[in-house]
Amino acid sequence: MVIQNENVKMLVDSYGDDLYRFAFVLTCSDEGAASTLAEAFSNLEGDKKFTESKAENRLMALSEIYKCAPSFAKVTDVEAIKRKYGDKGEEFYIFLGKPLYEKALTHLTLYEGMTDAEAKEVLKKK
Repeated sequence: MVIQNENVKMLVDSYGDDLYRFAFVLTCSDEGAASTLAEAFSNLEGDKKFTESKAENRLMALSEIYKCAPSFAKVTDVEAIKRKYGDKGEEFYIFLGKPLYEKALTHLTLYEGMTDAEAKEVLKKK
């Protein structure tokens, strides 16, 4: 995928790992994450809502990733995830089996440092 928009390039350069991790948690697979990110970045390419604030643009990207994620993705190959990322413990795999909104809200508050209200704001647009 070739990214044309400078704002989207900035997001990828600044937050690429975090954005990928969020997409992975939502989709439970590398393929799902890649597809979700490609769709989200494509949607953001023409978006004129970018601001001067990198933090606001990051929130917009997280929201777009959430909107593009499939409604419910299940872990289909726990062993593949363990081989690639290491054993994260049983609670992590239970977490990946939760509904999309619950996974997204938990991820944003625990791993992205958002308050519950901030996370809900990001997720309200699906």
